[in-house]
Amino acid sequence: MPVRTLALSGFRSYEQLEIELGDGPHVVVGRNAAGKTNLVESLVVLSSGRSHRSSADPELVRWGSDFARAVARVDHGDRTEELEVVIHARGSAVGSRKRVRINGVNRRASALRPVLRTVLFAPEDMLLIVGSPSLRRNLLDVLVAQREPTAAAVLSTYQRALTQRNSLLRRIREDDASRDELGYWDAAITENGGRILDWRHETLAAMSAPLAAAHHEIAPDEPALELRYVSNTQRQRDESNQDALSRRLRETAEK
Repeated sequence: MPVRTLALSGFRSYEQLEIELGDGPHVVVGRNAAGKTNLVESLVVLSSGRSHRSSADPELVRWGSDFARAVARVDHGDRTEELEVVIHARGSAVGSRKRVRINGVNRRASALRPVLRTVLFAPEDMLLIVGSPSLRRNLLDVLVAQREPTAAAVLSTYQRALTQRNSLLRRIREDDASRDELGYWDAAITENGGRILDWRHETLAAMSAPLAAAHHEIAPDEPALELRYVSNTQRQRDESNQDALSRRLRETAEK
């Protein structure tokens, strides 16, 4: 899915930038603080709707600009798509709002991934090895969303259900709600969570052989590289991931 053109306005260090890209690999070279990382970051934003360097969208807006705009024309199958992400600065008339468009039509950010798929390796990715499990889960979910068109919506629904259920648990602990109300959120957690676990296992299985082959090429004398999904919701015999998650919720209900 080659990027043919990239245009930036008010994005990080770029007041204006327009470039055309051809086929094959590209190497970006420049002095320190010339904007190399910012350019790469703009492609990440166009492929996912968010930055890998900041969770606050307004930080992408150049100092003194009202908004940051990134636009790319991308080959997608037998046609060319135009992707656009606009982020407004804090305090602007429309607030710090983000707009995503594909071919001029407003879309959700999740619609960007199938059009422009990116693989990013940055220095902070070393935290995947020593950091918290949430970092590894988040990366795996990004890969899942690129493989499964419906995954982004399911992940979003799961997160909302988890937030609501945690809020209800606090209210139950404070005798401000009944346990009978948990049933609805438990069902939402197990249904969507089960699908997410299925996708995570399938994605790891698809990655296993290529990663092992790449590792063997780099380090042929080392033990074979293996991928395993370790969870406190392990399936028992004849259980689905949804069944295992439901059982786990029952086992930890008192806790």
